[in-house]
Amino acid sequence: MVSIAVAPPYPDELLEGVLGRIGLVNGCPDQNRTIMGLRVSLDLPPSASVLDVTAAYFGIASRDIAYRHTLAPIQRLFSAGIEHDDERIKRPTRRSLLNIRRTTSNARACPACAQRDQQTGSPSYWRRAHHLPNVDW
Repeated sequence: MVSIAVAPPYPDELLEGVLGRIGLVNGCPDQNRTIMGLRVSLDLPPSASVLDVTAAYFGIASRDIAYRHTLAPIQRLFSAGIEHDDERIKRPTRRSLLNIRRTTSNARACPACAQRDQQTGSPSYWRRAHHLPNVDW
């Protein structure tokens, strides 16, 4: 196994931001290469999902990644319990709702959060609450 640098996630950080920081500390130029590199480094099969790869990187369950760093929890508002949570997370068609912001939108940030980060000396990051669909902050 190849040595990889760890970039722990921040509270409520959007998965796209987490993956960007993992790529940055490991010298990967983009998210796809970061995921491919992590699969190889962690000895995971090519079929391993982004959630599975990220979970293996942090040593926690895929479900924890989904509920702490994706928009999966908001799907509960619309699903009425038709699928079990684990099934909903694993469906590849849900990737865009689970993982990242819309590619046509700009990065969203809250001035109050950025100011709080600056005052506490914490780095600013993409909080998933700021990327909820159709919510204008």
